[in-house]
Amino acid sequence: MAYVYPFVGTRYNLKIVPNLSEIVTPPYDCIGPKLQEILYGRNPRNFVRIELGKEIAGDDEFTNRYSRAASLLQEWKRDQTLIEDPKQSFYLMEQDYAHPDGKRFKRRGFYGLVRLQGYGAGQIRAHEQTFKGPKADRYRLMRATQYNLSPIFVLYKDPHNEVGELMASVMDKSKPGLSVCDDDGTNHSIWIASHKDLLRAISEVMRDRELLIADGHHRFETALHYRNEIRRVSGQKGGRHGSDYMMMYLVSMSDPGLQILPTHRALADEAGVGVDVDEVIEDLKENFKVETVGVDLRKEAEQSARALLNKIEAAGKKGVAMAMVLPGGKACILTLKRGVDPAQLVADRDIPDVVARLDVSILHNYVIPNVWIGNPEIELDEDDVLYSRDAAEMLRMLTCRKASVVFLMNPPQMKQILDVSDKGLRLPHKTTFFYPKIPSGLVMRDMRTIGA
Repeated sequence: MAYVYPFVGTRYNLKIVPNLSEIVTPPYDCIGPKLQEILYGRNPRNFVRIELGKEIAGDDEFTNRYSRAASLLQEWKRDQTLIEDPKQSFYLMEQDYAHPDGKRFKRRGFYGLVRLQGYGAGQIRAHEQTFKGPKADRYRLMRATQYNLSPIFVLYKDPHNEVGELMASVMDKSKPGLSVCDDDGTNHSIWIASHKDLLRAISEVMRDRELLIADGHHRFETALHYRNEIRRVSGQKGGRHGSDYMMMYLVSMSDPGLQILPTHRALADEAGVGVDVDEVIEDLKENFKVETVGVDLRKEAEQSARALLNKIEAAGKKGVAMAMVLPGGKACILTLKRGVDPAQLVADRDIPDVVARLDVSILHNYVIPNVWIGNPEIELDEDDVLYSRDAAEMLRMLTCRKASVVFLMNPPQMKQILDVSDKGLRLPHKTTFFYPKIPSGLVMRDMRTIGA
């Protein structure tokens, strides 16, 4: 069961910060050093200063980017840069965006306060692995600020569009309260819904739903850890403390605008030393059909990438499919031969069947170790594998010797994600990319309150 409630949101004051495009940021894990610098220079009140502040020489346990974020948050509340809404609300959002293939979509969802539960059937399900470093980082920020700074993105089943119709009763009949266009050209429009009957109806309809985390596994586990710490200190349990809840952004799995993009892989140049490419192709032919095509890696990288993605998308409707692209401008479309069981290719690695059949599992547990490297006992270092959702960018890596080979991938299907999560398992690292991301800085929530 999902316990979803309205809450009092903290937002930027449009009278002081009228242009939210100068303020919002991508999620923290999408901000590299270069983008961080750009965001810092964009506006002195840009949310990056709280979401992912700079480290400064001389920082210590007491003075650091987490303490500065907490101080800045309180300063912005005092000078009315940040204000709280007067009523408990659900924050309904529509995202109008362009898919990388050029098609436009609209996706609807809403910000709500969700009571924290552990992983498992009837509670909240996960599908991705988590790592200690990001969780430690988000924990220190949460503990310092005592705020939900960005929402966890979760999915729910709504086959009869019950929640969708409730949202449409507001969104289709009124103008949004605020709008912002981000750097990717996605338009985010928010309606602040505070009518008690609507709030009650959404909460009741959501009660029998099960939630699946799409993005934010580290923040979710951090919130559980923080809640447990507060319980140990305060002795309060059973939903009586603000830390028992987490701000989440909820989207129906049936929403036509819900898109999953692939994350492509490349191996660093060093991982290609000593590799006989012709031998690799011959070895692949034992289990794969190999279609060789020429590609332009320099002048026509965008067109080449799109053509390859179209090919593997079509082939992927029948089974495992990917493209292996080599520095000389040769690409190989790889599709499993009829009769080849994908799970058997990785049978000696003790991977659950439902995970073993994923394209990324075949890549990382058979194609790369057994065929490219030629020794399944050798494990690549973390720095040897590069990731990007930009296929053209990956192709360009081949021309400047940043990569020895690129693998363009199809995204997993929603059914595959559900099959994995239903069994309490996790997908391999960077398997899913739900697009578009939810920007940080639109709505926040004070964890020292439950709702009001």
